[in-house]
Amino acid sequence: MDSRANSVVLDRKAWEGNPKYFFKTIPPRISKYAERADDACIQTQIDVFGKDNVGIIQGSLASAANFASTIYSESLPERLPILAYLNEILSFYEAFEREMAEMTGATMDLEVPKDPKFDNPVWQANFKHSLPKILKIISQADTNLGPKCVMAMKELAETPNLSPRMPTYKTMDEYLAERIDDIAWPSVFACAEFGASLNLTKEHKASVDEIFRPLWIHSCCAYDHYTWEKEVKVSASHGKGRNIINGIALLNRLHGLSVDEAKEWLKRKCLESEEEYLGLKEAYLSKNPEESLPEDLRRWFDCQEAIATGFAIWCATTYRHHPPHEAGYHQYYAKRLQEGAVWFDNATDSETLMPERS
Repeated sequence: MDSRANSVVLDRKAWEGNPKYFFKTIPPRISKYAERADDACIQTQIDVFGKDNVGIIQGSLASAANFASTIYSESLPERLPILAYLNEILSFYEAFEREMAEMTGATMDLEVPKDPKFDNPVWQANFKHSLPKILKIISQADTNLGPKCVMAMKELAETPNLSPRMPTYKTMDEYLAERIDDIAWPSVFACAEFGASLNLTKEHKASVDEIFRPLWIHSCCAYDHYTWEKEVKVSASHGKGRNIINGIALLNRLHGLSVDEAKEWLKRKCLESEEEYLGLKEAYLSKNPEESLPEDLRRWFDCQEAIATGFAIWCATTYRHHPPHEAGYHQYYAKRLQEGAVWFDNATDSETLMPERS
């Protein structure tokens, strides 16, 4: 089952034999148009923070592959930069959480304390212009899937905060079942459908959801493995009253595991989840031959695998959690400037996303 026209397998040096990539069998893929996604992330940084502050918050760029170019690797070339811009600006939540809540009508539970440098009226105004701009571009790019994508993002803002639930979980399975929505996967699925221009009914998706569930659990475990240190810092900045939302904390409470032991548990769970998924997929295809499936349902398998494997390699290599952090953005920006790439000076220069790329 492989109808992937817009992607290739990621350079094997980035993942093959890499213990930080928590898949044994399924390789990560990358869009053939990955540079457009990287450039869109730079445009987002410029639109909000200005050219002199590119990389001040590390969002989607990574040493192996941009978030969008691997997770949404099956996207149409013209839609990939749109998704890259969207994900980049959403990654600025730590600086503009209040503004984002106001714009989406969401209720804030426990606001994450932010660095005072982000109390910048110019940046706040830029953010308030740039977020509606990208949502408008998405809605206009596909009058069916675009608005669904925007709605999924707004629904994400109303996802219940898991912090109050953390002391009540009795098993990891119970926690992981709710963590899927908490890490924004319903929104990611909507973005993947939009990017690949899929025509899937609710019945189509419901018929295979249980096959993909191990992949969703995999993503939750990979995320918790690589974000533990950041979660600890966020919790410390809150003081008392906020429970760490992470499986490592729960494994410690339930089973007395140390941080290192809990990380190993999460990695093992990832590998077990891959095996479970492959078994479920094989069983499904034995009863539903590939040629009998609607084309877009076949492509949905490709998209779901891209989301899980892409997220795994991104978590392991993102500048958001790994060195060289801000310098990774500086290096890419300088490289592309030297190659002659241009960007709009700010979000009000044009109603389009960024200057056309060849």
